[in-house]
Amino acid sequence: MKVKTVKPFYPETKANLKKELVLNDFVHLQDSFIDLLKDAQVASVDSGGTKVANPLVTFVKMRLSECFAVAEVHQRRHMWQAEQVLKQLQE
Repeated sequence: MKVKTVKPFYPETKANLKKELVLNDFVHLQDSFIDLLKDAQVASVDSGGTKVANPLVTFVKMRLSECFAVAEVHQRRHMWQAEQVLKQLQE
């Protein structure tokens, strides 16, 4: 499902990006996300009962499990977008 983003989340223009830095940032963020999941599991955090602020609308609270699920789906979309770019480059 496509959803338009809000201005604070608009990506930088292509001219300002260096692919090595973007890839390094992406991998670092993925590693950090996995570490958070592991930390929550080790600490036996009740992800279904723990509430956190929504990153876009801070007064809206989400369950931690919902937050992780939304983030995972969002990342899957980014991976799909990358695959589409690779397909276009191969044509």
